[in-house]
Amino acid sequence: MAKLVVCALKRPEVSRNTVLKVNSFTATPKQILAEFEAQTGGEKWAVEYVPKSEFRELERNAYAQGSPLAHLYTLRRIWADGGTLYPVRDNERLGFTQPETLRQGVAKALESTGEAFRSRAM
Repeated sequence: MAKLVVCALKRPEVSRNTVLKVNSFTATPKQILAEFEAQTGGEKWAVEYVPKSEFRELERNAYAQGSPLAHLYTLRRIWADGGTLYPVRDNERLGFTQPETLRQGVAKALESTGEAFRSRAM
């Protein structure tokens, strides 16, 4: 993300007074899960799927209770609905031509959680 910010600052004629649609990679939740499984030993993870109606209720309750995590429910719902799958991104216009890959993103996430996560997942 920091690289995208730097690119935006270097190209004010592109980034000024506009909403930028950028990303490092695009992946489905199933692709992300598969990559985490692969990088934590290859075994399948136990996954629980929550119906959208139930998830929307969890989101409403979180806001009603003033939970600081309420916005995470909203973001996950938007992602699950494909609300961030834009037909065109601004990466190229900003000169961001070498984005991070899914594999790199997962590796960074695992690195930031420390060895405790890796050993627990294996």
